[in-house]
Amino acid sequence: MKSILILLLLFVQVGYGQTTDSLKKKAIKLQVRAFDAERNHDFETAILLADSSIALDSTRYEPFITKAESQWFLKRFSAAADTYKKSMHVKKPDFLIGAYVLLGMLYDKAGMFKEAKEQYQLAIKTWENGYQPPRFDKTEEQEYVFAFGLLGDTKKWKEKLAELSKKYPSLNYQQLESKPRKELLEHHFSPFGG
Repeated sequence: MKSILILLLLFVQVGYGQTTDSLKKKAIKLQVRAFDAERNHDFETAILLADSSIALDSTRYEPFITKAESQWFLKRFSAAADTYKKSMHVKKPDFLIGAYVLLGMLYDKAGMFKEAKEQYQLAIKTWENGYQPPRFDKTEEQEYVFAFGLLGDTKKWKEKLAELSKKYPSLNYQQLESKPRKELLEHHFSPFGG
């Protein structure tokens, strides 16, 4: 009787594992289709496919990213911010400072400055608490500096921008020093297609 119970338990576990693997495979296929739809600028379809992928397997961050990008291309910045934040809970971003700044910009574009400010401050605090990017990458340092400008901290922005310009003169960042905060937001967000 005991061995029958153990065999039954094993059968249930193996069957459940196969179902889980099958669902994960379906989720990945849906994610690939969502990515293709996004690449083809069919953002509504990309969102639906990403949602389906997430419903089958919410442990992978890729469908969240595809969905967030599609939402911001459709200028649904509040929804994009919420989705992007969920992706950050699923997988800690490799480049954390840039992720906080991007999330801040999404909130900012949605007119949610309180939430944006929290993200900019988090980027600054994280950097200043000794954060080290996974590999040398000046982009994270640049995002840290931009967080001051996007936050509207004019004094620190000019100070940090001067240091950055001295360190990387070829980037020609001094031209950004006098831009108003909203204009800086538009400038810094433009590479993201928004």
